[in-house]
This record gives sequence, structure tokens and C-alpha cells, in this order.
Amino acid sequence: MNLAEKIEAIRQKPEHIRLRYVWFLVVLSMTFIFIIWIFSLKSRPVSAPILKDTVISPDLTEEFQTQKESWQETQQQLKNSLEEAQNQQTEQSLNPVE
Repeated sequence: MNLAEKIEAIRQKPEHIRLRYVWFLVVLSMTFIFIIWIFSLKSRPVSAPILKDTVISPDLTEEFQTQKESWQETQQQLKNSLEEAQNQQTEQSLNPVE
């Protein structure tokens, strides 16, 4: 019996029998994957690499500081623009143009 005939024979069986085949194959596949995973863990070095204290370079720290200052300036400019717009709107409501 070749593979195509075996598949056709399984298709002819009731659904609860086909589900047994499905779950059997799922368990078999996951067991195979789990075994491969275990062997791959054994092939890796066990100890994690030790990080140095100077992970962030001084240039990167300097760049972050520059971006922080730029962001603060932008925030202040936005606040000033909003306050200015609110002041103009208040002046216009107090002194309507006739």
C-alpha cells in the first residue's frame, strides 16, 4: 500500500478516527521538535557573555544629551507659540474689531 492509498483509506474512516491520527501526528511532530531543541541547547555555551561596564560609548551619550536638549527647546517653543496664540485670541475677544 503506497502513501496515496493510505491517505485515501484514512479519509474514508470516521471523523473520530481521523482525529486520533491527527493528534498522534501532532504529538510525534512536537516530540521530534523538542528533541531537536534539546540537542541545540547542548551545543550552545552554557555561560552567558559578561557585559562590560562601558556598553554605551561616550559619543552615543553625547548624542543623546544633544537630542534631549533639542527636544526641550522644541517643547519650550511650542509652549510659547501656544501661549502667544491664546493671548492673541483673548485680545481679539476682549477688543472685537468693528
